[in-house]
Amino acid sequence: MIFSVTSSTAGGNPNTTSGVTTTQTPSAGAASNTATLTVLATPTIAKAFNPTSIQSGGSSVATLTLSNSNGSNLTGGAFTDSLSNMSAVGGAVGGTCTGTTPATLGAGATALSFSGITIPANSSCTVTFSVTSSTVGGNPNTTSGVTTTQTPSPGSPSNTATLTVGGGGAGTLGGSIGLKSGPLNARVWPIIIGNGGGGTATSAEVTSFTLLQTSGTACTPVLTTTLPAVAGDIPSGGTAPANLTIDFSTCMGTVFFKATASLSASGGAQTGTMVNLNQLP
Repeated sequence: MIFSVTSSTAGGNPNTTSGVTTTQTPSAGAASNTATLTVLATPTIAKAFNPTSIQSGGSSVATLTLSNSNGSNLTGGAFTDSLSNMSAVGGAVGGTCTGTTPATLGAGATALSFSGITIPANSSCTVTFSVTSSTVGGNPNTTSGVTTTQTPSPGSPSNTATLTVGGGGAGTLGGSIGLKSGPLNARVWPIIIGNGGGGTATSAEVTSFTLLQTSGTACTPVLTTTLPAVAGDIPSGGTAPANLTIDFSTCMGTVFFKATASLSASGGAQTGTMVNLNQLP
């Protein structure tokens, strides 16, 4: 006797059939062996952006995490990602999953499709790529469920990850010099970076710094801080310091300097310049 069965209970499902009776042998014989039907769970997928906020034209890394709760590898994994209000930066596809196809994305691509992925048993792996957007505001994005050779019906779609894009660009960062402290050979100058953009300035930093002496006996200050000097994430309208340490030990008497700093945030999508005159050490 042959018939088909189905199950949605993942894991090993044992089953035993009763013994057989007949007209001639009314007492049932021995029960059957125990046969086990193993049902594979569909893989799951989760999506995240890092950073979650960028300035217009900036970039963020999308990370897709594929998880396999089964005791054996799942092969031939495939899914699609329709990017809304954003597009691929272009370049290599990264992550820890093996077999991911394609290995590169074209700049501006929005209808993404990945295949050939092996998801390891009782583990997870990642697929990563960079995206960019100039659509100001919150841009939600969801990735399709995953199919594999062993689980041809797709699992659930990913969570909805949101990439927030602020109105930024050149000139939206400003700077000033805060209260200086420390000895002359290790003077700390806080460069206060201000964010005039419409969204969070991520990883704001001082990328270059120069001192031009404008009066006093000639001397040579030495910047001992390695650039860039990071202030961190700054909300719209907010400020944060990036501390620079400068050695003024060669400077004697009263001396003044013109201080100039280049500022950057959100992967270079937001920039600015600070110029301060008549600065004492």
